[in-house]
Amino acid sequence: MFAGNRHVTARATSGILFFCVMATIATSGDREKLGMRFPDVMSKDLNGKIWTLPADLAGRPALLLVAFQRRHQSLVDDWLQTVTDLESDYPLLQVLELPVIAALNPAARWFINSGMRGGIPDRAARGRTITLYLDKEAFRSALNIEDEETITAFLLDMDGRVAWRHSGPRTEAAGGELRNALALLKGASQ
Repeated sequence: MFAGNRHVTARATSGILFFCVMATIATSGDREKLGMRFPDVMSKDLNGKIWTLPADLAGRPALLLVAFQRRHQSLVDDWLQTVTDLESDYPLLQVLELPVIAALNPAARWFINSGMRGGIPDRAARGRTITLYLDKEAFRSALNIEDEETITAFLLDMDGRVAWRHSGPRTEAAGGELRNALALLKGASQ
């Protein structure tokens, strides 16, 4: 359930959150959406580790890739390639994939998570994938996500606030914006 626009809890376990510092750059036309706090969620990654976000991300910037449809995986994968290129410059950056699914009973969640686990042989990739089973409309509303037609990438600061966001496919411009936002976060933490 949501409490205002700040908290999300998933039934049983699932959810994830990015760490972000408030940046003062306009990105993808979403300046008014920067600085909002990412909703608190509790979830398990596909390896079974329980996460409470953004609390478990404290002290590190985080990029959260929020997807609503199975067909969005290619968009997530494009962002992951960009992040791979950034890892040497930003070793503290944590990246999480957050597939969002409507709230389901425990048996259905187990079935879906088992299928996802089976399709992802890499343990590290399973560890960064946290399926959120929750009220999708309330979650989207809390993050000002208009619809489920594409993914939204969120860079969170140490306080769980959105420092940067981009909806839609990765572009060269969006990749540059992400790099600039990470540089601002890195500079603010030194």
